[in-house]
Amino acid sequence: MGSSEHDGLLQQQQQQKGEEDQGILETCAYNGYSSVRSFQASQHHDDDDIILNDKRINTTTTFTSTNIQDGTTTTSTSTSTSTSTSSTATAIFPKLLPLIGMTFFLAMSMGSTIGIVPTIMTNRFAQQHYQQQQQQHKEQQQQQQQRIIQESHYSVTTINNNNDDDDDNDTTTTPTITNDTICRYINNNNNNTNNNKNNNTNTIDVCVQASRDAQTAAAISELISNILTLLFSSMVGSMSDIHGRRPFLIVGISLSLLGPVTLLWTVLRPNLSPKLYYYAAKPSNGFVHWMVVTLSIVADTLPDHHQRAAGVGLVMAGFWSGLCLGPTMAAVRLLSSNNNDHDHHVRVVILSCILQLFGLCCALLYIPETVSYEASRQARQKKLQQQQHVLPNNNDNKNNNKLLLLLPTITTILFRPIRELGIVNRNGLLRTLATLAFFSGMATSGDQTLLLYYVNAVLQFRPTDIAIMFLLVGGSAVVAQAVVLRPLNHIVGERWVLILSFVAAVVSNVLYGLSRNRNDMYFAVCIGALSGMAFPTISAIKANNVQRYEQGRIQGALFSIQAISAGIGPVSMRLVDSVANSPHVRWMMRTTTTSTSTMMTQGSMFFFAAILQFIALVCAYRLPKDKTNSTIVVVAAPPTTTTTTI
Repeated sequence: MGSSEHDGLLQQQQQQKGEEDQGILETCAYNGYSSVRSFQASQHHDDDDIILNDKRINTTTTFTSTNIQDGTTTTSTSTSTSTSTSSTATAIFPKLLPLIGMTFFLAMSMGSTIGIVPTIMTNRFAQQHYQQQQQQHKEQQQQQQQRIIQESHYSVTTINNNNDDDDDNDTTTTPTITNDTICRYINNNNNNTNNNKNNNTNTIDVCVQASRDAQTAAAISELISNILTLLFSSMVGSMSDIHGRRPFLIVGISLSLLGPVTLLWTVLRPNLSPKLYYYAAKPSNGFVHWMVVTLSIVADTLPDHHQRAAGVGLVMAGFWSGLCLGPTMAAVRLLSSNNNDHDHHVRVVILSCILQLFGLCCALLYIPETVSYEASRQARQKKLQQQQHVLPNNNDNKNNNKLLLLLPTITTILFRPIRELGIVNRNGLLRTLATLAFFSGMATSGDQTLLLYYVNAVLQFRPTDIAIMFLLVGGSAVVAQAVVLRPLNHIVGERWVLILSFVAAVVSNVLYGLSRNRNDMYFAVCIGALSGMAFPTISAIKANNVQRYEQGRIQGALFSIQAISAGIGPVSMRLVDSVANSPHVRWMMRTTTTSTSTMMTQGSMFFFAAILQFIALVCAYRLPKDKTNSTIVVVAAPPTTTTTTI
């Protein structure tokens, strides 16, 4: 090999090294960093591999240089030790303060209407659906009576008198449903039923049937939302890796605003069908869920793997704070209001809309773009490589690469959610995490959906009792995720945090089934709040084991798995409850005492949920320590270099 060729090869290597350094500097300039520390951090984050070392946190970078003339190879190694300081710990909260504030307002908006939606929709179904059926039934009776009278050759005067008598009788037996107060006692233990039993019998039947219709519509709405989340969550997360987080965050919050706006429109328009809220506005959150983008922003904001679990915990603490204060505010307004329920509902829904707008303003004004130019470029290149395997290459047109991102084929669109979910099948760790997230999600979604109905039917909870329960749940969740999670994670690691969380979940579900008074349920929900530490820990573990340009994709895949479990969980728990309360099972338990039989049948669905949480506990115990705990995960693998020896 000639000297000119040697010089050309050496010059080419130096040019490639300069281009890499220039790309890193452009990334630092894009994010607003200008210090040498930012340059070094970006240089470490550009590495493509993750090294897991189970005994140290030292980051070792090896540089290999080759002397082409004499054929010798020189290797230099530099080691830097990453230490956790108190200043770094205190810097997490200011970085995440805009996200925490946004999550707090959005959760408070959700919580403020969580207690009044069943009442509003029950009244609306009773007003529109059943009153219309009764009117049709009345017309059929009148037509049938007219035919009988005509066949009997009665006079017109007799017919009119009979019709007048029927109208007088109908006013005493058929309810006139015109406001939001007629079905209130259906949601407040039916306190007024005994006083006016004779006059309100038909009203009670109408409201019971309307309540069942509202529950059915809510279940269908949840199913539609989960299907949309399954189809679009991972895809939105992957697209946010390329195009940035802010556009999808703003779109997600805007879609969530459709719920309270449609609810307000339903309250103000007596003739508006409640199906618009259940089948259109509420499921729209499944297209772009703002929480998926929020977790990706947390992973971008906290590049230090040791801080991600605590960071997600702080954001979830803000969520639970707002969720527990929302029902409390609605209950206080209900106790202090002297007006009817309609005016109270209007004020609460308007408050929910205002809180949603506050959350949107936080996203627009205070949350910056967190996807760097370099991470976006890497995600774009990887997406192009994946799509080039699906779509045919056309070497004659060099602009096809841009069109691949903008105009994917129908096959690509249909199979993209499945392909995005394939990230959880990358290795055994992600498969185990997906398994435990699935079983835990089944139990958690079932508890969240059915617990309110259970405490109303079995424990006779009033609205104030529900507000107290949400206050205890939210307060315990805030303490667990904002105070307990970080030091516990530092002491025992993410693996044992998951184990303790699922132990608390098993115990709480058993206590749900055994509770026979309000105090027992209050204690059970406080224990169950400790299980909330599992979700931010799972999210952090997954984020720590993928590349930084895949953060949106892994968080989207996590939400897609939870969407599947959220759709299956409540249905399976209701099936278990139906089987346990069937006459055949009751006959088999005839030898047991009445109290024991009632306890086992009424709480059967929560005992089934405890079994699901125990399966998740076993999966958490089988997680490998070296790939789970962030204290022994080392990031910044040296880039692979080719050594040429002459």
